[in-house]
Amino acid sequence: MKRVRIKKSRESAGCAAAIAIVLALAVASEAQAAGKRVALVEEGSAAKAGIGEFSLLAAGTTFELGTGETIVIGYMTSCRRETITGGQVTIGEKQSEVAGGKVTSETVQCGEPRLALSAAESQQSATIAFRPADSLKHVYSRSLLLVGRGGQTIFLEIVEADSGKSVKKLQTETGRFDLAEEKVDLKPGKTYHLKTARNTVMVEIDPAAKTGGSRLERVVLID
Repeated sequence: MKRVRIKKSRESAGCAAAIAIVLALAVASEAQAAGKRVALVEEGSAAKAGIGEFSLLAAGTTFELGTGETIVIGYMTSCRRETITGGQVTIGEKQSEVAGGKVTSETVQCGEPRLALSAAESQQSATIAFRPADSLKHVYSRSLLLVGRGGQTIFLEIVEADSGKSVKKLQTETGRFDLAEEKVDLKPGKTYHLKTARNTVMVEIDPAAKTGGSRLERVVLID
């Protein structure tokens, strides 16, 4: 009888350990999702929360808007622009939850993630092994708004991918570069490398891309 009890105890301990691991992974996954920057404040502010224009908001962020206080939020994954007046706001993955306030929304054509292929791969069949590291962002505006971490000096070099030629070198202490203000007009149909000290972001300009657009339509995270 003792052996049976010991065996059951070990099996129970093993199950408990497995459950603990699954729960830990789930919590870690939720924490990672909660920390993902999914939205940009285009206009307005939530003064009490210290949130203002160009703030990057992570999923799970909550703040309160006073009566008559309005903020415009753009979601970079769903291309949803929300104008929110008053209430308690919770940032989601693709849209906000608002209690006690008013929300109007629209969908715009903003950048979308894609996978980059080498010249050799692009000629192969549909069964291509994509490389996650080769992801890029396809955008529909030629006058991009590049946003990095605020409060840090960022050096940026824009390089035309097919020629390797540097288009522009910029420096900012605000964490953002508005290429419209910098008079940098990227070419339709071209791919560019946006190089900072931390990483390199690849952007592909749509062949029909135009200048201008809302901040959500133009935004690309670079750091």
